[in-house]
Amino acid sequence: MRRRLIICLMMQLLGVASAMAAEPVEVLADRAAASLARGEFADASRTITEALAEDGLAKDRRASLLNDQGIARWRMGDSRGAIASFNEAVTLYPELPAAYNNRGNVLLGLNQPAEAAKDFERAMLLAPNYVAAINNRAIANMQLGKYTEAVEDFERAANLAPTSPAPINGRGQAQLMLGHTYAAIRDFSRAIALDPSYRSGYRNRAELKLRLDRDEEAIADLNSALEAAPDDPGLLLARGKAQIATKQYQGALRDIDRAAELDPKLVPAIAERGHVLALTGDYPAALTAFSAAIAADPRLAVTFVYRAWTEMKQGQPELGLTDIDRAMKLDPESAEAFEFLEQAGGEHRTFDLVMADPPAFVKSKKDFHQGGRAYRKLARLCAGRVRTGGFLFLASCSHHMPAEEFRAQVARGLHEAGRSGRILYATGAAPDHPVHPMLPESAYLKALLLQID
Repeated sequence: MRRRLIICLMMQLLGVASAMAAEPVEVLADRAAASLARGEFADASRTITEALAEDGLAKDRRASLLNDQGIARWRMGDSRGAIASFNEAVTLYPELPAAYNNRGNVLLGLNQPAEAAKDFERAMLLAPNYVAAINNRAIANMQLGKYTEAVEDFERAANLAPTSPAPINGRGQAQLMLGHTYAAIRDFSRAIALDPSYRSGYRNRAELKLRLDRDEEAIADLNSALEAAPDDPGLLLARGKAQIATKQYQGALRDIDRAAELDPKLVPAIAERGHVLALTGDYPAALTAFSAAIAADPRLAVTFVYRAWTEMKQGQPELGLTDIDRAMKLDPESAEAFEFLEQAGGEHRTFDLVMADPPAFVKSKKDFHQGGRAYRKLARLCAGRVRTGGFLFLASCSHHMPAEEFRAQVARGLHEAGRSGRILYATGAAPDHPVHPMLPESAYLKALLLQID
């Protein structure tokens, strides 16, 4: 009897021990989830690693922990480690849509939108109404230049999550890239109406209002956003730029310097500081700021535009035009560069012949809409500088800009300038630049000679 009792007690103890061995995994998983929610990513990663060391985890449970581990690694800046975790998760349990969605997010951050879009599509196949994946595919389409597809995805996400401002705000950004300015403003306004503290909506609407010369309205939007986040460096920089537009230079400098203090790696703040210094006549200090900005980020187009303006003011037009050329190669649709070109020719000067041979505005398919607008703007600016009866020569070296589309954008540019004309000659490369019959991209050169009425 005593022996049977001992065996029974041992079996009960083994059961308790087994239960105790299983319990810590769930406790650890809960603790890791709480750490992720609090932004304590290193602690979450350690806790998940401890949980994954347990034997006998079900595949779906282990995959879920690996997914959380990937999130923690991603938030700590370890993109490679994050992708490794997501890869292991989907290999172990291919039916986990969150792992595909999260891996896609990392790929977006690594500037691989095509691969990211594939992951979002996999997530959507597993969960057709997965709002985050739909919204993220829209963002990938934006990076790929597929703005119409992006609008469709944002609309679908907005219909599935009607109280979320993010898809409406994203749709506004896509509408803007398609040239639908007022549709974009409506979307940004709807996003703000859904969440009056939604900073991204205020910022996007403010930046668009600045383009429309509605500067005071832009500042009001940014003030509203900064009430919710007074130490947001991006918002402070945006308000500083808005104050430059209204010639409130001291206020602009305060906001820009505060933004740089909060984020020393915010290179546009260095460039904008130089811009304010140039506008207030301190050209040596401005040039020093521009040099620092270019050293930190040589691909920031606006820095070269601001330096070009400063060089022109110092009587160095050759240096200024060289910097403008650099800016337009980096950003073919730079609003600041086109504004510079518009001002540089003087308000009333016209010429018998104006020639424009810009860098490639459409370097890939994703640049098609943006580059098309750039050719249209260039045609508008140049047409305004041609005397009645004079000639305008425009060229394009963009393979992804077909000749008929180039011609259409030039015609729209002339219309926007209030001018008309006729094409006297449409041409391409000279005989010493032959076109290969098997390489259609070798026929990238195209040009138009117009007489302007």
